[in-house]
Amino acid sequence: MTTLWGDLTWELLESDFQAAYKTTARVGPGKLAEIKEESGGFTSQVVFVTLDWIGEGAAELPGKAVLKIVSSQTLKDIKNLTVEGSTEDGEMDVPAMLNNNELNFYRHWHKWGLGDLPVVKFLAGRDVEAGSAIGYIALEYKEGMTARFLYNTIPEESFIQFLKVMAKVHGTTLANQSFASDFPSNVRKLLNSKYVTYASTASHLEKVLEQYPEAAEKINNMKEYAKIYSDYDREQAIRKKTCPIELLAHGDTSLANVLWQKHGEKGLDLTALHDWQTCHVGNPFMDLSRLMALSLAPELLQNRRNHYLHIYYNEFKTHAGEATPWKNGDEVVDAFEQIFPLEMVSVTSLLVPFVPLMLRTCPESEKEAVKVELFEKLRGVIDLCDEFIRKWNLTQ
Repeated sequence: MTTLWGDLTWELLESDFQAAYKTTARVGPGKLAEIKEESGGFTSQVVFVTLDWIGEGAAELPGKAVLKIVSSQTLKDIKNLTVEGSTEDGEMDVPAMLNNNELNFYRHWHKWGLGDLPVVKFLAGRDVEAGSAIGYIALEYKEGMTARFLYNTIPEESFIQFLKVMAKVHGTTLANQSFASDFPSNVRKLLNSKYVTYASTASHLEKVLEQYPEAAEKINNMKEYAKIYSDYDREQAIRKKTCPIELLAHGDTSLANVLWQKHGEKGLDLTALHDWQTCHVGNPFMDLSRLMALSLAPELLQNRRNHYLHIYYNEFKTHAGEATPWKNGDEVVDAFEQIFPLEMVSVTSLLVPFVPLMLRTCPESEKEAVKVELFEKLRGVIDLCDEFIRKWNLTQ
């Protein structure tokens, strides 16, 4: 057996492609696996492969692919950053669950009426099964793409493209509620029960306080609000109030989960949305909270968010029809403000410890300037969480 990465072998990959494409072609001697640091994920290893097919039907097979591989190794870098007192027990459970959930999405999404949704083409994959140490997803390799990361921001017109894609996802699945039956479990609910607790969030907010001592009052208010993570009924009441009908949520709407294509000097066009590991049946404002908080410069988040929410609502209606969960754009704004802290208090508490990992893809010469911009972006999120907690009296 020839190792490709970790426990995944070339022979296993070849066998899966043969089954998916009903072919007897073989991977040739020119096969190549390349790991690029800038493309690595937190719970999976990204490997670019050249397959060099030989034999009958070789010309019809994809010559290159992008593999997202999970194994028992893929959580070691982040395990101690996420949960206080984490142990080795069940170390494989999370990446296995995420791998299988994303495979489930690729196997079913075409049935949900999403039509020409810009999604990376799925080629082949393998579920992590009981007793197995490997799982992966093989996706189409697209030339000429560029990446953006959690520490980046994007131009307003690029953000609006992303916003409208999410309105399509949410609105279409409002009109096609049968999609929910294709989800055997709710990954976000399971992840939150494991990682998003009051104890862990409060502990991580102490690290946030070290970074922003001048914001002590706001961070302590966030810590008081974080008690909601120990009150499932209270959480669910807010979700239900802001969107009574559950829709398809992506679960991780960050810039890193989009393939972008440059145009002109600074322009970026959204080509495809990927990384559906945490997609679930849920509340659309969780997606919108991450999208706005992690994509926009602080001044745009503060001054233009309501404008963007009205754009979202108008686009949502084109896919869902008039029978939406909200009467108008102002109700969308109100709902967003009440959900934003529920999503972003926990996310912000994790991002500060994650900064060294997040910056691993940044050129060394740019790291200090980028770190300053990133902390300014996170400070804007802290300000907004505090503002909405107070406005809606959310600590009661």
